[in-house]
Amino acid sequence: MPTFIVDTNVKLEDTQIQFLSTKLTDLVIEVLGKPKSYIAVKISPGLNITWGGTIDPCALCNLISLGQINKENNTKVSEKLAEILKEILDIESNRYYINFFDMERENVGYNGTVF
Repeated sequence: MPTFIVDTNVKLEDTQIQFLSTKLTDLVIEVLGKPKSYIAVKISPGLNITWGGTIDPCALCNLISLGQINKENNTKVSEKLAEILKEILDIESNRYYINFFDMERENVGYNGTVF
């Protein structure tokens, strides 16, 4: 059930959204070891977000998962996310936050039940 959310002020074309979504999905598979079929990615481009009072490229990100949220994995995700955001969105690593959420199974619904 990993869910990767990226809110950004950078405007993106559909092809860029697809490319970013693929990169984030691959990142979750690589670091958290989660199956692709359960990974959801939400990218919201072109939002009114400022960072340090400027509208230069920035992002607010969340990674939500059942397990595998820990210091080691979070560090790996943060490092790789910095590369991805720079490559695709031209966002510097000091202009985004990522929040990590480790959900309890009973607090996540799917397919008419909970995990």
